[in-house]
Amino acid sequence: MVPVPVFVDVDLATANIDVSQLETALSPKTKAIMVAHTLGNPLTSRRSRPFCDKHSLWLVEDNCDALGSHVNGQLTGTFGDIGTSSFYPPHHMTMGEGGAVYTNDPLLRKIMLSLRDWGRGLLVR
Repeated sequence: MVPVPVFVDVDLATANIDVSQLETALSPKTKAIMVAHTLGNPLTSRRSRPFCDKHSLWLVEDNCDALGSHVNGQLTGTFGDIGTSSFYPPHHMTMGEGGAVYTNDPLLRKIMLSLRDWGRGLLVR
């Protein structure tokens, strides 16, 4: 089965997702919500995490434009189950290519390490 993204509109003031539209975009096939802190504007709504918890969804944060930003004292990229940062040249941290993923979840960490190691990580750790 190929994942099919479902898009929601943005809040024009911040260019971040309009979280009030999450409920209407939800379907039985929904597995995760991916949010981006667009153009360095941290998504300040506290509704995305509770929404994901309520519906047993993964929350993935694209944090490359907001690296180092805080929302109510908490770093962006740490609200979700997975945070991502791209090292593409126009972003804050650049190395020409690549990126990083991060999590506090031990199972997700193991899966990420396994993907990095072409599946071997699940066998040896």
